[in-house]
Amino acid sequence: MKQIRFSFTRWIIPLIIVVNVVFLIIQFTLPLSIWLIQISEITTIVLLVVFLLKIRKKAETFKAAALEQIFQDSLTNLPTRQKLELDYQNPHYECSLAFGDVDNFKFINDSLGHKIGDSLLKEIARLLQDTIQSGTVYRWGGDEFVVLFPTTNQAIIANDLDKVMNQFKKHIQIDDLKLHISMSFGVVVDTFSRDSDLSNLLRFADIAMYDVKHKGKSAYEFYDPSTNYKVLNLIEYD
Repeated sequence: MKQIRFSFTRWIIPLIIVVNVVFLIIQFTLPLSIWLIQISEITTIVLLVVFLLKIRKKAETFKAAALEQIFQDSLTNLPTRQKLELDYQNPHYECSLAFGDVDNFKFINDSLGHKIGDSLLKEIARLLQDTIQSGTVYRWGGDEFVVLFPTTNQAIIANDLDKVMNQFKKHIQIDDLKLHISMSFGVVVDTFSRDSDLSNLLRFADIAMYDVKHKGKSAYEFYDPSTNYKVLNLIEYD
């Protein structure tokens, strides 16, 4: 974020001082009429109002820049997890949530370097955003992404995720490299009340995703409560 400098103070404050000094000098050297004194006071008030308005404008600009930094991921330009938490509080619609990550991303990042890894994440973010039409894509962190769907219709969600899986059948070009990438997703349909805790939904989606990983990756799966015990056993076994 660029540092905001309050440069207007360099001329507003000195001008106020100069105006008042001039009128004080005149006041003690010449016979002044009442209207001249009033002009001095009005000028000071006007300059102070201008000064305060400029401070307000700069403060609003600073606040907008700060919010953008919080709600927009600097690498991918996707909304952040903080924006997801804010959007999930919207009580006007039912929703579903898909939680996914890039298969074997750690190996790619470690072997090809963080620069390639970052470029890959930017390209994946673009692909997800272009492909998913019925939901909003967020970057949760690292190679993890979340999609918030304003529906509980599994057919609509599956349609979007099928398109994503088809996109990943093509290679992704990063510089001179052609990378074959896949993602795994777990999906949870919020059949509970909208008072459901977001962290619980993410946990259920993560359980479904872990089951996908265990079965071979590069797919998506809707959360089934009966998966809980099985996945916990797998984690324990690992």
